Amino acid sequence: MKRKKLIPIGRELRFIAFVTVAVLLSSLAGIGVIAIVFNRELGSGFAESFYTIRSLYRNLNAISTLAILLQLAVSVAILYLAALHYSHKISGPMYRFRTILNSYLEGHPANRIAFRSDDFLKPLAEMLQSVISREQKRKKQEETILELLEKDPPAAGEDREKFILKLRKHADEMEADDA
Repeated sequence: MKRKKLIPIGRELRFIAFVTVAVLLSSLAGIGVIAIVFNRELGSGFAESFYTIRSLYRNLNAISTLAILLQLAVSVAILYLAALHYSHKISGPMYRFRTILNSYLEGHPANRIAFRSDDFLKPLAEMLQSVISREQKRKKQEETILELLEKDPPAAGEDREKFILKLRKHADEMEADDA
């Protein structure tokens, strides 16, 4: 049996690519700040060049701090939006699972589990749907057997095995009629 992944590999790769692009963009922002600051002409004479280099050296700490803070801000903003987007694709289905299970546990019939087309956890939804369907079928069979017991209780000396076979036959006939 082929195992289905909860989060498809294509979406995992898309997330990795998104994070990589975020890191590259934030790095380019930091490099851009440094390039803009250091993109000064040194001047024609020694004194003028020395003054430009000395002012850059004095401001190097502030410049590098500004570049790193800008890089951090861009990274955090992009990664926050990515995390928000992807967590929404997981938390939506989890909320739907919880709602369906609570409703089912309260005795309401479970509806088909449906997600948005781009949500994650679809294999889990299929498994849960299968479990709920089996449980509903088992419950229906139990109700059928109880109905049969009320209609036709076992005779005092009747063989237990024969009675169970008779119940199963009636239950199968009733299910065939319902289908």
